[in-house]
Amino acid sequence: MAAEAEVAADDDGGASAAYFDSYASIKIHEQMLKDVERTECYRAAIEGNPSLFAGKVVLDVGCGTGVLSMFAARAGAARVIGVDASDIVRTARKIVAANGLEHVVTLVQGRVEDLVALPHGIERVDVIVSEWMGYFLVFESMLDSVLFARDRWLREDGAGVMLPSSARLYAAAVEDGEGKDAHVGFWHRVYGFDCSALVPDARREPVTYFVAPEQLATDAALVLELDLLTVRRGETLRGFGRAGLGGSDGGGGGGGGGDDDDVAAAAAAAAAAAGGEEGGHDWVLRATRHDCVHALAFFFDCGFGPAVVPPSAAWSSSLPSYSAAAAAAGEELVLRTGPAAPATHWMQSVFYLEREITVGPGDELRGKLSCAVNGMDSRALDISVELRIARAAAAGSGGGAAAAGHEEEEQKGCGGSDGGDGDGGGGGAEFTVAADATVIRSHFCFRSELRH
Repeated sequence: MAAEAEVAADDDGGASAAYFDSYASIKIHEQMLKDVERTECYRAAIEGNPSLFAGKVVLDVGCGTGVLSMFAARAGAARVIGVDASDIVRTARKIVAANGLEHVVTLVQGRVEDLVALPHGIERVDVIVSEWMGYFLVFESMLDSVLFARDRWLREDGAGVMLPSSARLYAAAVEDGEGKDAHVGFWHRVYGFDCSALVPDARREPVTYFVAPEQLATDAALVLELDLLTVRRGETLRGFGRAGLGGSDGGGGGGGGGDDDDVAAAAAAAAAAAGGEEGGHDWVLRATRHDCVHALAFFFDCGFGPAVVPPSAAWSSSLPSYSAAAAAAGEELVLRTGPAAPATHWMQSVFYLEREITVGPGDELRGKLSCAVNGMDSRALDISVELRIARAAAAGSGGGAAAAGHEEEEQKGCGGSDGGDGDGGGGGAEFTVAADATVIRSHFCFRSELRH
């Protein structure tokens, strides 16, 4: 069946070869399919909307094992084209045949960008479905492939459908002294050896795990919002803003042992190449209690529109976040990955700050985040975060009471054994409370190896 599609040779110099090869592993697909919230959400979006699929042509970008393609076939699609650059396609064809759907589903191996023509003489599709989201929503840069498919193959009369149709990335500040000790402070003393030279690199690499709701020290803020029908390819990262990519105060940089200034400069160069400008998308995190902030946690949600057909009893038990009552009320079907949402394989992405911050109720962390594709690895991201701390002043106190409260917190110490990048210090170092308008800049690199 793949011979029916024309696929051009991959001319990117093999930069994505390792990425696609990794998706030939059955373990990755097992992890995704065992993510019940993820998979049932897609099933509800597809099989719960038969009017969108009946008699329609569907393109599944990054089809993997073909499960979403088969959902579309079961929803009544006349033709489903699944595209994946990984060798998993060979096995997926057998799965499609084993389920008697080969007359509907055609799977093509190759990058969607390299497709010269779709099989069966198809020129346009009615629906594009894809599970493109990575950690931090945009990690691994698969979204650009989906948008390429949209621009090239989705019908042009305005009636085309994208699933998911929207995506939003959120940030919240978290208390995580224990996690920072485990991932960053660990390197101060390893089997009796001083390995603190690795502390800066350890802090610059985000980690993914489940953040408990009680770790949240602030509310959450929207830092990126994407409309999948209108966002332009190559501009998805511009929604973060570009300020801060070129600046460095000696804080952390990217991965691979590079100097902070080098990584910040590389991110700035990537932003400039993409046409980025100074400015940026600002957001505010408001502290809800007295606590010590060690990190920012990022999580996302994706909207699929309402399901036309209410979930069955089986769906209601396996997808409790979207009930039959919610469907009947026309509520949007949303896949959520936040700390309070049902667990997913994305977990939350945790970025340890260069310095801890002591906060009290009403304090604001005014943030700016810049993101660019890493110059050495097209699947990696260079990320800079700038936080400006604005202290809440107690009514009638001129700020004195609030400052005193923070001084009291300071005397208790701010957990985490990092003590600042590269200082070689031990654990339990006291944190100096930042004054009004203090700026903390931290740089990170989300590298391809971190996906596992």
